[in-house]
Amino acid sequence: MDLDLIAKLRKEGYRFTGIRKGIMAIFKDCDCPLTVADLAKRLQSRSVKADKATIYRAINFFKAKGLIVEIEFGDGKKHYERASGKHHHHLVCVKCGKIEDVTLLHDLEDEESVISARKKFRVLRHSLEFFGICAKCLGSNTLKKLTV
Repeated sequence: MDLDLIAKLRKEGYRFTGIRKGIMAIFKDCDCPLTVADLAKRLQSRSVKADKATIYRAINFFKAKGLIVEIEFGDGKKHYERASGKHHHHLVCVKCGKIEDVTLLHDLEDEESVISARKKFRVLRHSLEFFGICAKCLGSNTLKKLTV
């Protein structure tokens, strides 16, 4: 989300409030999925006041424009991240909650084609997340054992 995008959307008649600008800046600076609560804290740290309803409206605007995607990790919370156009998956630490992007070496589109043909099922989208414990939470001794 950059200045060209803001200019394009302004030309289409959309306003860019402090909250929308703040959310755009947060997603520009952060490559990890965020909840509305995360966004509220980060906006507050940037001295941008916003209630959750206003943040949700801004999120819905960005989702409708294809700038933000919604992700669920099975924890009952919706997470949002910048739409990169590049499909990826996530590593989720079950201890500290850290979320990291991961790109698979092999494309799942081939698997989707096989599934579609075999099961006579049209795949529209998929979600694949990996849940475990990150290196920081594992500690250096355990990490050494895993890499040997």
